[in-house]
Amino acid sequence: MNIELQEYLAENYPLIDSFRIHYIKGKVELEVVLPHTMFSLSQQVNTIKNRCALLEQEVEQISQVLVFFKA
Repeated sequence: MNIELQEYLAENYPLIDSFRIHYIKGKVELEVVLPHTMFSLSQQVNTIKNRCALLEQEVEQISQVLVFFKA
């Protein structure tokens, strides 16, 4: 799955603080954690959210992708 994450988020991969992957009841939930400093960078954040939505739609094993900021 890591290859797919890099493929979908290639341009923004260095901006992402971390990923958390949860396997719950046969489904994969992915959390994309952004640094708090990105809060004001709406264009980059929207790009990441759109790529994550595409990842959720196209990768059958992933049931949900959540994007949030590190506190």
